[in-house]
Amino acid sequence: MQLIILCGGLGTRLRSVVADRPKSLAEVAGKPFLEHIMEYYRRQGVTHFVLATGYLSEQIEACFPLGRFKDASVSFSVEPEPMGTGGALKGAEALLADDFFVVNGDTWMECSLNALRTHGLKHNFTSVLALRQVPDASRYGAVRTDSGDVIRQFVEKSASTDAGLINAGVYWLRKSILDLIPEGKVSLESQVFTALLDGRLGAQTFDGRFIDIGIPADFARAQNLLADLAG
Repeated sequence: MQLIILCGGLGTRLRSVVADRPKSLAEVAGKPFLEHIMEYYRRQGVTHFVLATGYLSEQIEACFPLGRFKDASVSFSVEPEPMGTGGALKGAEALLADDFFVVNGDTWMECSLNALRTHGLKHNFTSVLALRQVPDASRYGAVRTDSGDVIRQFVEKSASTDAGLINAGVYWLRKSILDLIPEGKVSLESQVFTALLDGRLGAQTFDGRFIDIGIPADFARAQNLLADLAG
């Protein structure tokens, strides 16, 4: 199992509490947030991590040297400049397996990778997104599905405080999706996934714990969440 972690963001919204390192290395419950993510997915059977880095990439490489994990290898794909989530994936093309998983390096979501892959293969999807029901979808934008299995629409972020399904930032993808990613700066979410709304983009909804550390309030909340999980 191969997992790509997108951890090249600048983390500008979190600078007030984490100013000297990439957002994914922010210390949460005694260790870098990225390490929590990798430990969680190693327990699910991931044996190869590809860390797609950019901002202060040398710090991430120093944190995860060769041989850091006995049960999983770590590779790096470094963006020379910010290329968006799609561009970061395209830049890692030479390292990618025929199918793989992608997660955001600033998001914690409890879900089953095997369930996403099984769902994708069963229905011949190009990609499957993990979704999460939240009481206020305005910060993320909502996702509309057919019978919960096929994604048909992404609704833009708005001032609405309605409950809804959101993209939880965990994906299963076939490598063929790279054919839809042009060179340059590309958003996987707003430019590539939207091209799959003809029935090729699947969904699975999970009710596990979810947190995005991108803002100081949720970064503080993550301290208790991951401390509880470690305990």
